Parts: sequence; structure tokens; C-alpha cells
Amino acid sequence: MSTLRVGNITATGGTGTVTVPTGNQISQVDRPAGMFLIKPTSVTVAGAGSSSSVSDSGAVTFTSTTSLSINGCFTSEFKNYKVVMDFDTSNSGVNMQCRMRLSGTDNTTSNAYVAQRIAVNNTTVAGLRQTLTEWVVGSADSTSTNALWLEFIRPFLADQTGMQFYSLDSYLSAYQTTGVGTHNQTTSYDGFSVYPNGGTITGTLMVYGYRQ
Repeated sequence: MSTLRVGNITATGGTGTVTVPTGNQISQVDRPAGMFLIKPTSVTVAGAGSSSSVSDSGAVTFTSTTSLSINGCFTSEFKNYKVVMDFDTSNSGVNMQCRMRLSGTDNTTSNAYVAQRIAVNNTTVAGLRQTLTEWVVGSADSTSTNALWLEFIRPFLADQTGMQFYSLDSYLSAYQTTGVGTHNQTTSYDGFSVYPNGGTITGTLMVYGYRQ
């Protein structure tokens, strides 16, 4: 028996039938495990003069926004996700904050976001625990580019979401923040928002899904 290999077939909206000649079979090639860039269904920005765009591959570019919301990036295809963000901010000494999001609306439940974090400035190390209406996931400064990494654990499942965060506040000062967070709402989320507590941000963001 020979093997018929079929590639580059895309089915959209509906069902169909593939007829295989007698004596042949279709061999399915599973997609490999690893980390895959995700294209969100939409992006929402806020503030006068703000804008955003999404590349064909899924990279998000945003300009002069007071809030950046990524919609439709969490699905049943992946369980866990990684976000990589590099950006400039208009204000110095701002906190970067994050909320979970469903169907275009942030979850703002009081005391639903718990975070434990450690901040390192030169040789000074400080720890902090907070229970708020959002996670504080780092800080940013206007002196040079900043970076933020977020790891979301099971956000699409109707269960409590976990997350890990790490931020680099200004490439010049190398001020860093790292920590973990929990969200006590048993909700299936399809997106998230990230925003400074003052001023605007400009940069790029990418969402990756981990395939097991």
C-alpha cells in the first residue's frame, strides 16, 4: 500500500470530503511541540492619537496608547502562553499593570488579583504582596526602552488563572521586577490588557502559545 501525503489544505466554514484512491491512505502529520506565535483577533488601544496594527504573523505594534488590550489570543488550542513586550513610555517611574479580559471587557473584580513580587534596584532588594483590581507587573521609565515578559497559566480554562511576570525598567538602569500572580475568578478568558498607571506607551508585543 502506498501513502498519499496531502499538504497545504485549508478548510474554512463547513465540511467536505476527501476521496482517496483505492490502495492509498492519508497520513496526518501532527504539528510539533514548542512555542508558536499567535495572531489575536483584534487589538484595542485608548487615548488621543493612539494607534495599533497586527502583522500577518501576529506581532502587535502600538503607538501612544494609555491602554493596550489584546483580544482573542487565548483559545482551546493552547493551555499556557508567553507574552514578550518591548516599549517606550512617555512618563518616568510608572507602574505597568495587567488585567484579564473576556469578550472585549476587562475583569475589574475587587481584590481578585493577588501578586507577590521582588524589585531589585542596584544592590537594594525589596519584596511586596498586593491584592488589587489588577496585577502590578513591573515598572517603566522614559529614559530608554523597557521590556516586559508575562507567562499566563491556563487562562482559557474556567478556573483560576496563574501568571508569572518579569520586567526590565530602562535598559540604562537595568531596574528589574519579578514575581507571580493569581486571579481568583473561575472564568475562561480570551485576552488581557496591559497599561501604565500614567502617560502612554509605544512599542511591540507578541503572544506565544506553548504546544505540548
